[in-house]
Amino acid sequence: MKPYIRVPEGTYALVQHQGQDVDYVKPDGSTTPVWPPGMHFASLFTQVSQLVTKQYIVFDTPVKGCKTADDVTVGIDMCLILRIMGDESKGEDSELVRRFVYELGPNGLEIQLRAAQDEAVRALARSVEHTEVYQLRDGTMREKFKTGALNFRTNRLHVDEFNFPTADEETKEEGGDSKDRKVLYCVTEDIKRSLNEQFNTYGVQITSVAITNVTLPKEFQTQMENRTTHLSAIKEQKMKQLSDMQMLEK
Repeated sequence: MKPYIRVPEGTYALVQHQGQDVDYVKPDGSTTPVWPPGMHFASLFTQVSQLVTKQYIVFDTPVKGCKTADDVTVGIDMCLILRIMGDESKGEDSELVRRFVYELGPNGLEIQLRAAQDEAVRALARSVEHTEVYQLRDGTMREKFKTGALNFRTNRLHVDEFNFPTADEETKEEGGDSKDRKVLYCVTEDIKRSLNEQFNTYGVQITSVAITNVTLPKEFQTQMENRTTHLSAIKEQKMKQLSDMQMLEK
């Protein structure tokens, strides 16, 4: 045992003396549960009891067997980036570190975060049809879901997928009444907000949520690929017809 303790950079350190928490006393006389990095003279019975990283942590979990609104089973992979709060330089309460350590901890965080993530992903899948799940990958919706469950802030102008919008329709969409404009709906932002409401109180901040992959049963993937190819062929043919008509008019 040594008459000092060492706190490494990039960590929150909690210190104990004979099993009891010891606050660090700042030069101005105020105290904090988190000890700053560096060497600190201490008695032989004083030691660093907990080290918590200040780095960002990536939490990636695939959720299998999710049912869509039309009862198709899909898989959705979601990636979270999180950090432990308590950095006084960011204006955070250092007591959050102690609360994280004693009320949640790494194991509790993993269990609760996995459960919350699983619940959020399954609810998300249940709100869309299988033809819409691929739209979830960028986390931002520009068009209305058929089920209407996730788009309460989104207005969609009707566009026939077999026809192009006219110039008047495009102008109206870009500069028309603000009530008719499309409003981006951020699915991942809603999930992040919900998770933060649950975990901020324990000193955990979710900084980013991303849907990294979506998988459909093979037969549905094939159907959607064939449909996309068919629509592309129709649009290409329509463009060719318009081009030919323009050539004839000249």
